[in-house]
Amino acid sequence: MTIQNPELIAPRQEHQLAEVVTYKLPAVVPKKKKNKTLGLLLRLGVTVLLFAFLFKSLSFSTLITAITHLQSSIALAGLVIGVYTLVVSAYQWQCLLTAERIPMDLTKLINLYMVGIAFSHFLPSSMGGDVIKVYYVGREANNTPGSASAAVMARITGFFGMLVVAYPALLLWHTHFSQQVVFLLLGLSVTVLSMVIGTFIFALLFARFAQAKWVQSRFSTLLPRVVREKLVKSGIFGKAMDIGTTLLVSARKPQPMLKATLFGVLFHIVACLNYFTYGLALHMEVPFYFYLVAIPLVSLIAFLPVSVNGFGLRESALVFIFSTVHVPAATTLLLAFVMDVQQLFFGALGGWVYLLMGSQKKLVQNVTS
Repeated sequence: MTIQNPELIAPRQEHQLAEVVTYKLPAVVPKKKKNKTLGLLLRLGVTVLLFAFLFKSLSFSTLITAITHLQSSIALAGLVIGVYTLVVSAYQWQCLLTAERIPMDLTKLINLYMVGIAFSHFLPSSMGGDVIKVYYVGREANNTPGSASAAVMARITGFFGMLVVAYPALLLWHTHFSQQVVFLLLGLSVTVLSMVIGTFIFALLFARFAQAKWVQSRFSTLLPRVVREKLVKSGIFGKAMDIGTTLLVSARKPQPMLKATLFGVLFHIVACLNYFTYGLALHMEVPFYFYLVAIPLVSLIAFLPVSVNGFGLRESALVFIFSTVHVPAATTLLLAFVMDVQQLFFGALGGWVYLLMGSQKKLVQNVTS
């Protein structure tokens, strides 16, 4: 791979500099790829170890018994409720996009949401679901900063909606939860809340100081010229400033934020109902209020970047939390697997939608040409 450095040098000097740049570049790029590969392998290893530990401590006879006693009609109702979670998420996303003056059809957003699930589950190492959603919406609306801001705010308002669901349930029925569950929920909530606050502080500081002359001077002094030119040509700092500014502007719009948070509350209630219905299909005698705390806690644990897309971590968290109310590990693990199958089903639909999007684009290009 070569880099052309077009200006400020004579032809012979340009060839000499190109040789130097070409010689140094392979030492940097493979290292970055190696780091990504190493991180993926580590997360994959953690995922395999977690599943190995789960299966080692599992009674397969109990698992088979739970499968044979699954009530298919109630499980089908659980799938319908799962579809409703997609609709609620799309409404929340549409609300935030409207605040960014990006009008999008709800059906298209549902399709893109499933495409995002497909990328998250089947291509976890290359491009996440949020990235692909931001890309397609930003490209269609010609407003990538607004699309990125809506995606970030969807996560943040969803987090606050989750807290609104979990903490009242914890306060009302705190005697039914073990100390480990309570401390885990409190600790992880504070951690994620600190990350949210840190995101806004970083966006504020970046938007305010990135254009300061002393920052630009320090930037010019510390970075090599070749790196500076690459960053300037890529426009990464301009895009980061646009996204940071848009994020801060979005945070100053209380009405869309409140509406999106309410959709987040509705989403987490429906998600808990989704788990609860599958639990009924598996004859799990666990009250609904327990799910209102357990499922948000599972989501917080699965958010930790130590496994591939939360696989293994999510299942282990479910088994641990439901063991505090004496649910057999095999039954809880089957509940987790049923939810995994539901997400893989939505991901498969998203992959099909993605293929249709590509074929429609080619058809339009052929017609216009």
